[in-house]
Amino acid sequence: MKRWRIILIGLAVLLLGILIIGLTPANEPSYQGRKLSEWLMLWRNSWGGVGIGDGHRAECEEALGNIGTNAIPTLLRFLAAHDSDLKSRLIKIVNNQKIADLRLLPAGEKHLLAATGFSFLGTNALPAMPALIELTNHKNSAIRIQALRSLVLIMPGNPKLLPVLTNLLHDADTAVRNDVAINLSAYYPYEAERLGVRKNIPQFDRAAVSKFLTDSATNATRVTK
Repeated sequence: MKRWRIILIGLAVLLLGILIIGLTPANEPSYQGRKLSEWLMLWRNSWGGVGIGDGHRAECEEALGNIGTNAIPTLLRFLAAHDSDLKSRLIKIVNNQKIADLRLLPAGEKHLLAATGFSFLGTNALPAMPALIELTNHKNSAIRIQALRSLVLIMPGNPKLLPVLTNLLHDADTAVRNDVAINLSAYYPYEAERLGVRKNIPQFDRAAVSKFLTDSATNATRVTK
């Protein structure tokens, strides 16, 4: 029995090694010993009231400011991330194991971190615009919607955003269509009316547009502080 336990532990360690080699993310920029993704999580949590005060927020903003536009390739890679069912299960196994101090980011979390990074960079992330526009055509709806939200964060009201929105107006995914409706109504009310946004999007809600504009103003304040 003891022999089999040793064998099983050895196999578990071997499997973990394979998973680490195959799933560990590529290098990303760092500052003062912390990776970009760590700073992004800390900065996002500082605004969400998850036990992190303004002092840490300032530290995060200093770090993200120093990394600057060097973050863009990593943010785009995060945004384009997609986990197969198998990979999702393997990531859960790695994150739940107690053998090694290791945590891998699932695709959904990478998407949120990418949007957080673009929110911080604002117009400094304009060089990422062509790649983001391309990602709004991705077959994965989660990637499409986060690419759209990232574009809105870096160029709200920019004329180049309008054709992207109109292209997604009849997207197969309800969440994408709702985001399009909100952004069209917020930034291009005349076009929204002409395109019949309220008629074509049954879930359209003026309160959501108002909340969106308020949140956008708050985000802008966060970045410029």
